[in-house]
This record gives sequence, structure tokens and C-alpha cells, in this order.
Amino acid sequence: MVLWSIWRSRNDKIWKSISNSARSAVYSALDFLCNWLEARNQHQDTLSTYSNSVTEHRWRKPYHPAFKCNLDAALILQENSVGMGMVLRDSSGSFVACKTLISPGLYAPREAEAASLYEAITWVTSMGVRNVIFESDAKAVVDSVYGITRNLGQ
Repeated sequence: MVLWSIWRSRNDKIWKSISNSARSAVYSALDFLCNWLEARNQHQDTLSTYSNSVTEHRWRKPYHPAFKCNLDAALILQENSVGMGMVLRDSSGSFVACKTLISPGLYAPREAEAASLYEAITWVTSMGVRNVIFESDAKAVVDSVYGITRNLGQ
């Protein structure tokens, strides 16, 4: 979706002489993703399937009556900022809400993921949602939260 948004911004510049920043392209892509997730919430049983070099992972619904908040962060180096996104789903796997934000400043990738987790916790707390499972692809951050000892300098 981000590539599509960049392509669309490029076309706007060439054909309409409209200049968009990288930030607006990321916002546009994240907004499109939120709208798409909301439109698909009635029939969506799993969020996504992806694989890495070791194991295949599949998104699973949280147990009843819990919620699950998936979150991620992306560095926007050309604007010295970090984009963050989070999606909240209920125990049936249905879309509840999503949020995106841009935070100014350069972060190390692990710090950006930790900041995204903090923002997600603050967000769901402000909505009064309790019993939330937070899920991230940043293993080092997750391990730190659970107190698992490892060399964080890696």
C-alpha cells in the first residue's frame, strides 16, 4: 500500500503538478489500510499470513473476552520521523479501531518499536479498553517487556 501511495503521489506531481511529502504518502497508505480493514471486518477470520526464514506465523484471534492490538513502526528517514500504526480487534477477530501517527525525531529501530508499543498502550487505555493482548513483530521489544534476558546490543 505504501508503494501504491508513493506511485499515486508521483502521478499527482507529474500530471497535476501537486507536490506531496513522504509523510502525506505514508498517512494516505495507512488511512487506506484502516478503511480497508474496517470494510473487511465482517468476513475476516485471520489478519494475515507471513513467513520468515525460520517459521511460518499466522495471526490468531485472542481468547474471549480479550482484545488484540497489533502494532508496528516504520522509520521515515527523509523526514526524520517515525510512523506508527495499530489495529485493535475483538475476540471474534472483528475490527474495532485503528490509529496511525507520525512522531518527529530519529529513533533506532528498536526504540521506534518500543515507542509504538507505548503509544498503543496509551491509546487503548484512553478508550477504556481492558484485557488487551499487544502483538508486535519486534522480538527484542517483546522479550524486554516479558523480562527475557538477552544481549540487546545485537
